[in-house]
Order: sequence, then C-alpha cells, then structure tokens
Amino acid sequence: METLFIKDIGEITIRKSKKAKRISIRINQGGEVQTILPQWAPYRAGKIFAQKKKNWILKHLNKSGSFSGRKIIFTENSSFKTWNHDLIISREGNEIIGFNICPGLIKVIVPEQFNIEDDDIQTFIREAISRALRIEAAEYLPERLKYISEKFDLKYNNLSLRNQKTLWGSCSSKNNINLNVNLMRLPTHLIDYVLLHELVHTKHKNHGPDFWNTLHLYSGNAKKLARELRNFSIQLMEPVS
Repeated sequence: METLFIKDIGEITIRKSKKAKRISIRINQGGEVQTILPQWAPYRAGKIFAQKKKNWILKHLNKSGSFSGRKIIFTENSSFKTWNHDLIISREGNEIIGFNICPGLIKVIVPEQFNIEDDDIQTFIREAISRALRIEAAEYLPERLKYISEKFDLKYNNLSLRNQKTLWGSCSSKNNINLNVNLMRLPTHLIDYVLLHELVHTKHKNHGPDFWNTLHLYSGNAKKLARELRNFSIQLMEPVS
C-alpha cells in the first residue's frame, strides 16, 4: 500500500485488491479516498489515475457532505469571528486592497471603488480569515494532538497544518497527520473527535469495524460525533434554511 497527496483533497491511499479487475476510485462514508488496483498493476499507475480523476474526486467529496448551502458573502456589515479574531471590513479610499492580522482582529481594507461582492474580493477576504485560522491552529492543534496521542498511546510521526477544501484531516501510511486549519471553526469536542479519528488511523488504516470499535471505545460515541461533524462545512457556507 502507498499514499499520494493531492492538493485540495489530501492523502489518497493506493492499494491492491485480488478482486479488482481494473483501476477504480473509492470514497467511503468517512471521506477517505482510495485508489484500488488489480494485483498486476504498478502503484505508479494508480497515482497517475488518481491525479487524472482529481475533479471527479472533488465533485463526489462535495456531494457526500450532508451540509449544503451557498458561500457566505462578506461585506462591511458582516459579523464574523474565529476563536480569537473579529473580522472588520473597512471601505477606504485606498487604491490597493489589503489586510492586517493583529491580536484579536482581522482587518481587511477594500477600496471604495471595488465591488465587494466580486469573486476576487471575496477570495481575498477568505484568505485573510484563513491566515488568522492558521495562526490559531498553530497555537492550539499541535499541543492538543500531542496530549490526545499520549493519553491513548497512539503515536504519530509528523504533523502538517493545511487549508484543505474537503477533508478535516488525514493520516498517511507512514503515520504523518495532516490537519485542516478550518478545524478552528469547530466546537472543541469535535476538534478532539477529528484529532482522535486521525490518531486511530495510526493503528487501523481503513474505516473497517476495528477502526470504528477503537474510535468508539476512546471517544465514547464515535458514530454520533461523526454525524454531528457532518453539520459543519469545511468551507465558509451559509446553512440552508
């Protein structure tokens, strides 16, 4: 078994199966993406196939989420905050858009002549929020992951923090863990659930019965937490009324 990292998707497991007659992509209920190979196919062929299918994978990952809605449109009247930062959008007479992150504040300056609802402006505002989330994630997630790892004796190697569109986290075959900075928009008990979920993958690489039994033993109610997590979107979306 091997793994492949694809931007916006995360870790993809490449594995062989005696039953497989052709190369295929499988996405399970937990969002884990696998490329399944026949025994005769080289792992390189699976990696090339997964890269070619990136758009298909993204489409089906987004479909699999139970949370749907439209993207939040940020304006100068928006009320939005992360754990430690309030967003303020200021319309000024500047010619260049900019943002500044300081303790407790994300300040975005949008020139008055710009249409704030344009996609480019909205992307810029989201990038400012992402920077603040990355700061918060770097301050909180490494220590929290270490604590949970030691508590349940689940050892991992390296930790990476990324801004991904479809996965809250992933664990590679080498026990390297990736965590999404957007975890910082979740309640603390769901952050712990995602961290524990990835740590259990250091013992069980798939989402089979052994994985869920172990996760349930450590979390208390894994299936309930998994359902609760589906009510949250990784991307900044408005809930459907």
